[in-house]
Amino acid sequence: MAEWLGRALQKLPQRFESARDLLNKDYIAVVLIFLPYLNLVVKFMKYTQIIGLIAALALIFICFIPWVYIPSLQVYLSGINGKASLELNFGSQVKSHGFLVLLMGVCFLVPRVWAKRLNVFLGAINLSWAFKNFIIFSMCRAGDCPEKQIGLYLLIVFSVILLVASLFPKLALKK
Repeated sequence: MAEWLGRALQKLPQRFESARDLLNKDYIAVVLIFLPYLNLVVKFMKYTQIIGLIAALALIFICFIPWVYIPSLQVYLSGINGKASLELNFGSQVKSHGFLVLLMGVCFLVPRVWAKRLNVFLGAINLSWAFKNFIIFSMCRAGDCPEKQIGLYLLIVFSVILLVASLFPKLALKK
């Protein structure tokens, strides 16, 4: 009797029959739609080292094209030329990106686990540096907003490509 009274006072968890909805026709249709693209992902993973090296070279090239245009000063700023005036100087961003990309290129070529792990770290640092450059270069100052050029957007795109390529290393496993 005490057990019955104890259970009557307790609130037992409710059970739902949600498992039968897991294999809904909509889910199967979504899987079948994206199944052909799985082959593209596998092919991408096969060439991540080459894609990473190409993206590294492209990122260095992007530092040479204009990132922003400041209309009031009539000057283009890039990763090489970061000086708009005496008061507004961003420095040469190609040095930091070049250093990180050089280290990443070496890590792409070295077939060791430590190099692949270091490459992920360097890719994250490079992407955060690219975001910092995007924010700093495109920020409005004293009501004067710079016009963003294609180079600033390409900087982010190729930094993301570098990070993604470093996340999928090509490394032979020991059996």
